[in-house]
Amino acid sequence: MTMKKFFGLTLAFLMLFSLAACGLFGGDDPNDQDPTNGKTIDLQGQDFIIFADSPLTADPRSDRYAGLNQDAKIALIAAVEAKYNINVVYRGFPSNATWGGARERWIINNVVTGSPAGHIYQVASTSVPTLARAGAILDLTDLIGQYGDPDFPESKKQFGRFLDGHYIYDDLLPLNTIGIYYNMDLLEELGYDKDLPSQMWLDGNWNWQTFETLAKDLDAAMSDREDHYVIGGRTYNWSYSMIHANGGFIVNDQLDVGVLEQEGLAAVQFVADLYHEVRWRSESSLSLTVEQEFVDGRVVFHNGEFWYAFNDARFGNRSFNNLGFVPFPTGDHTAADLSNYSNMIQFGPASYVISRGYEKENIPVGFEDFFIHDELIFQIWSEMQYFGDPEDALLEFELGLLSYYGSDLSVEAHMDVIQKLSNDLFYSFGADAYGQIEGSMMLLFESSVKQNNVRETMEIVRPILEQLIEERFID
Repeated sequence: MTMKKFFGLTLAFLMLFSLAACGLFGGDDPNDQDPTNGKTIDLQGQDFIIFADSPLTADPRSDRYAGLNQDAKIALIAAVEAKYNINVVYRGFPSNATWGGARERWIINNVVTGSPAGHIYQVASTSVPTLARAGAILDLTDLIGQYGDPDFPESKKQFGRFLDGHYIYDDLLPLNTIGIYYNMDLLEELGYDKDLPSQMWLDGNWNWQTFETLAKDLDAAMSDREDHYVIGGRTYNWSYSMIHANGGFIVNDQLDVGVLEQEGLAAVQFVADLYHEVRWRSESSLSLTVEQEFVDGRVVFHNGEFWYAFNDARFGNRSFNNLGFVPFPTGDHTAADLSNYSNMIQFGPASYVISRGYEKENIPVGFEDFFIHDELIFQIWSEMQYFGDPEDALLEFELGLLSYYGSDLSVEAHMDVIQKLSNDLFYSFGADAYGQIEGSMMLLFESSVKQNNVRETMEIVRPILEQLIEERFID
């Protein structure tokens, strides 16, 4: 049912209700029921609908809730339900909107047809440009200023920026789970201290030059092992992270393209040079991107994410015992204080956006407190967020690392970069960016390394990106 039809069916009731609320029918002044702002907002038991990837793990009231501050968030939900007379409902996305572009199209279609399915949607932050450009989600810039919590962290806020707007708001703290994983047992077997890479990072001595030197030394040390490799993993994944560790970007939130900037070019060229200097295995399935040789204990270094450590399709079934971690090395353009050092979450962190289609200006004057509208949606959602001490989230994550990493030094090295993230919109371009088909930019990055024609390939990638930006995101 569209908002206009709903207004028509309920307007008479609300006029009657408003008379009662004004005390014309006798009874207590309803303003006494709400000590906040001196007025009652009664939404008559309407559902406040939040679509999430997994409702059971997203809803704090569920036994399977996977977040932090569960008791506090349960109390906040109870408070808004009582204050606004609503029912907070978490729902899962339908089968035709499970992820990525399919979810974007579903959200857009619902809003465009005048029937938004929910008030809040969980999306990957790289979906923001597409949803914002389609007019499917709300620009929250003014609402954050009016109702937002001052503790809304910049580390998360950055992922909601797109051009001049801001589109996400939630209390999920993004963490850098990405880095270089290494086989500590193999490293020791080859005659090196098992903590050497992590210690080099902590000593401030993990950069392109020292990484290259170690890689070449390891290559020489395994010269009699034809089935062993120094490095494993798809070279495009290595390239993305090296670019950001070197202070670069691919596409930033202002839609600037950085692949031909020195920070980006130099980083991919470093990967290409190293690929041709040492034994590097980069032949894995594009859907799994993990080399079996690393799992089998025959590769020293492999790019990855923390969840790989316990996922059986990634590193979970590894044949060796001790898994180490070291951040990507600093590059020639990395600032000495690491202020421009970051990493790229390819699809961006899980984030929550607010649906368009509930515009306050479409509600008859005087009835704004009886219908769920955009401003009220943000107000309710904001009051459901709990911005606790970020150290609590960091401590919980650190405890998880201790369970899977082979030494405290690996944990310390990871925690040293735990919040070093930047918002890169490269994967906002969908299959053009990450498609497993010839011509996708992901595979162009791969070929630029393997064929060692980095500049020539980036001169192809940049106009592709600029054309896509013009077609999709520019008026």
